[in-house]
Amino acid sequence: MQDTLEEATLKPVSGVAELSMAIDEVISAATRRIVIFDRDLAEGGYNSSLRFNRLKVFLLANRRNRIDIALHKSENLERDCPRIMILMRQFPHAISIQRTLPEAQRVQDAFIIADSIHYLHRFHFDHPRARLAFHDESGGGLLQRRFDEIWGYTEPAAAATVLGL
Repeated sequence: MQDTLEEATLKPVSGVAELSMAIDEVISAATRRIVIFDRDLAEGGYNSSLRFNRLKVFLLANRRNRIDIALHKSENLERDCPRIMILMRQFPHAISIQRTLPEAQRVQDAFIIADSIHYLHRFHFDHPRARLAFHDESGGGLLQRRFDEIWGYTEPAAAATVLGL
């Protein structure tokens, strides 16, 4: 829980560049846990060096910090997001990437949540329109419960190491 109560701030987001900046803002606000639900991480700058560094700083801040990612499609993860795979190899105890099962494939929005109170909620995968919120316990809690429900319909999508014969 928060030490001080801060008023929730909500802001509309539109456009791909704004969306990417908003994702960075949510990551920067995180102190314990980041959860991400997305179609495939192809949009939003998830493979940029800036995003890699922000996520790495978050993970280095505390050994207990976690990142959980649920994706509809994980096939292109290594090819399209090698920096995420590097983080997964460097912090295998702190990052989980899961792929949704058919029961969750109908979900068409995307979101990133930090500590259940800061979030960016993209209303549909195909449109950059979204809502950015900070210190919104109610909205963040609802999205967190939604993520937890989606997570219940996932299977492992990526491993920290690649084993060959």
